[in-house]
Amino acid sequence: MEEGYRARLQELYFSQASLSTFRTCPRKFRYRYIDGLFWPRQYEDPEKQAALERGQAFHTLAQRYYAGLATAVPEDLDGAEELAEWLLALQAYAPRTRAGTYLPEQHVRMNRDGLRLQAKYDLVYIDPSGKVTIYDWKTEATLPRRAYLQASLQTVVYLFLFVEAGGVYVPGGQVRPEDVSLVYWNPRFPAGALTFGYTAARHRQYAKVIRQLVDNILGCDYEAFTVAADERVCGACEYHPICFGRRAAGEEIEEDELLAEEFPDWDDAPEIPY
Repeated sequence: MEEGYRARLQELYFSQASLSTFRTCPRKFRYRYIDGLFWPRQYEDPEKQAALERGQAFHTLAQRYYAGLATAVPEDLDGAEELAEWLLALQAYAPRTRAGTYLPEQHVRMNRDGLRLQAKYDLVYIDPSGKVTIYDWKTEATLPRRAYLQASLQTVVYLFLFVEAGGVYVPGGQVRPEDVSLVYWNPRFPAGALTFGYTAARHRQYAKVIRQLVDNILGCDYEAFTVAADERVCGACEYHPICFGRRAAGEEIEEDELLAEEFPDWDDAPEIPY
């Protein structure tokens, strides 16, 4: 699979999931995004698997709600009662009755000065004045720490990319960092929304973070994509049998990572030309 990997790298659009994977384990990044080793993954614990699938179902319901489609929860769906409660909480928290533009499950892609980025936003809301709120739905049983989300590559990529490439969606054709915010919201904790504002200074900082990561990836030789230094990462990885010849003890699957894998090549994402 080594043959032609440079060409593959030069064509790759980086997402927060791929950049996070590289930062955690370069070898896992190579397997997934260069070698193309994708396969379905599941929790061994049925309860955890059901919770993950319920989170995916909630994302689908939220997409339908903001697209103006029917959102009735099928009674025979696993966890239907809880999903119905989550949907009501969402409608109360961010009702679609507000004036403005709603862009659910919005794909955005950019290619500028050799920097290729992409993201799929759960919801982009643009108010009549052009201010942008990016929403990301979480359904985990616990709330992440604010400091963790502030430093996460999801926050970095989501805010940076929309300022760079989201102008086609707003009046005037240009997004100012100060006009964008990112909200993480979990229907389990409807009053616990975590909101992150943005500034021009932070935009410059995020540009450096992303550029350095991408340059590190592009500068790697095929064999330089090494295994994670932290063995605890390896113990929960789906690629454990490839690296060590035996199955991992158990994998912790991030909900956003699994959702992102539904579109590994993002062929349907609109590219913003520069």
